[in-house]
Amino acid sequence: MTAGLREAMDDVWRSVAVLSARVRDAHAARVWVPLGHPSWEAYCDVVLGGVCIASVGPLSVVFFADHAMQHLSVLDIVWLG
Repeated sequence: MTAGLREAMDDVWRSVAVLSARVRDAHAARVWVPLGHPSWEAYCDVVLGGVCIASVGPLSVVFFADHAMQHLSVLDIVWLG
């Protein structure tokens, strides 16, 4: 049982890492512009269902915002410097 739980958590962390990398790539590529969304936030709400990225200089935070529950979960913090 414990080994199965550890394996499942490893799968979750790998999935979060993949999601985080893809969200960072989408943000860097400004994918919302050719898709017709007025902003990154609008793209996140429609396409990613609340998964978003915020960047200040070399620091990026990938997070999930559950507006209905008023809950924010940080998925990844990256320092690109």
